[in-house]
Amino acid sequence: MIRIKLVTGDDEKASAEDNKDDVDNSLLKLKALTACRILSRDSTDLNESIENDHVDLMAQVIDSSSLRWSTEVKFEGKKVLSNCIQQSETVRAYCVQSDLLSKVFHLITSHKAYDEFERFDLRLMFLLTAKCEELRTVANQKLRAIEGLTTCLQNITRLQKDRKTVPSDEAVYMGELLKLLFNVTLAVDQADDKDKLVRLCTALDHAINLPFHSDADQQNVITNMIGLLTNMLDTKDPTLVIFPPNNTNNIDKLLNFLMKILESMDSNDGNLLGLKQEISPVLMVLWGVSKLHPHVRKYLKSVILPPLTTEDLKRKPEEGGSPKARLVKLFTNADTQISMMAAEFIFVLCKHNVGKMVKQTGYGHAAGLLARRGLMMGGRGDEEFSSDSEGEQEEEEGYKKEAHKVNPITNVVEEERPSPFEGMSDEQKEYEAMKMVNMINDLMKTGIIKPATVGPDGKPVEVEHVLQLQEGLNIPPTSDDQSDSD
Repeated sequence: MIRIKLVTGDDEKASAEDNKDDVDNSLLKLKALTACRILSRDSTDLNESIENDHVDLMAQVIDSSSLRWSTEVKFEGKKVLSNCIQQSETVRAYCVQSDLLSKVFHLITSHKAYDEFERFDLRLMFLLTAKCEELRTVANQKLRAIEGLTTCLQNITRLQKDRKTVPSDEAVYMGELLKLLFNVTLAVDQADDKDKLVRLCTALDHAINLPFHSDADQQNVITNMIGLLTNMLDTKDPTLVIFPPNNTNNIDKLLNFLMKILESMDSNDGNLLGLKQEISPVLMVLWGVSKLHPHVRKYLKSVILPPLTTEDLKRKPEEGGSPKARLVKLFTNADTQISMMAAEFIFVLCKHNVGKMVKQTGYGHAAGLLARRGLMMGGRGDEEFSSDSEGEQEEEEGYKKEAHKVNPITNVVEEERPSPFEGMSDEQKEYEAMKMVNMINDLMKTGIIKPATVGPDGKPVEVEHVLQLQEGLNIPPTSDDQSDSD
């Protein structure tokens, strides 16, 4: 194992006295740190090679107030420390005991350039709070990190007053800052720290409406802001600052962000990882704020689930490029988390009314959600929603004209087809029926299919024999179509 030691100031003096050669010590330190950075990428034997003194030395190197080290040396020291935090449990354990987090946070609060050199401080604190859960509590309670980082975000937004667009470096810095805020707010108590979160959301509202240099910069900021908002869906006041009544600009930005991702996925089939990383957070935020704020839910419903017309019923709910079609298409996504979240979001827009859900998506698409919630017999979910007086008649008008022709499974008006039993005698019909029963029974025995009936709790119950499917066919009418005031 190669060990590389950086000489301290005292050692440097002694070395200079013993060696009269003109050595560029700054260049030597830089090369030594570069070697350390490369070696620290490999975690093999790293725990055994690093001592606490080495971490303390790196903390001295990155100190912005020290004149002993050049900027290049400090930057390389940050990279070494970053690798060590990622790769070494020993380093992380020592970081919890030491005051490294406090030193890094102090560097962040003094940032003014917002360049790559300063962004690495954000990366260091992000790694510390991501890898060491204890440090999130320290950051909140001891360092008051939410207040300090919110001030940093406010300082950046104030710089943009006299600028046409946000420089790309500052946009990238904002993205990294929002990532760090995500970690810090994981340990926050949303009720006790409500005032802090309201102040943070006020800064977020200003940030999301800045004129960015490029779409990529704006997408980066919005992506990380969405991640941060997933930690604030338990209380109303903070998110109400970003999504106020009578102003839909910010909710439009999130919805447009989601639609752009779904459009890009059309030409990138099979990218499930990209789907989960990009779509899950924004679906969670849209779902959460729709539950919290009636005005948001009502607006999103008007955009995603507009009144049904006869034209809508000529094509399946998942066909086309409308927001509704793209979201319904997610119901059958191979990633169960994405399919569940998309269905739950639409269900919230329907105010947990099963009849409205089936009317908008078809029973086939809604069946998975209804089975999970025990609502296969109809009814409503447990959540309570506010009552809105307008829009009911308009929504029902176009639908009622063709309602008797709609296939409830696909939610589309299908062309009339001749009956397959036409021209058959009763004996032939009975023969074909028993043939189908035997085929289904064979498939059940091999485990290929598992037929089920709806149990008393509204959830599917697997049957042991195909003839059990005949039981309970006289299902009483449900109250799904009861009047809803949305």
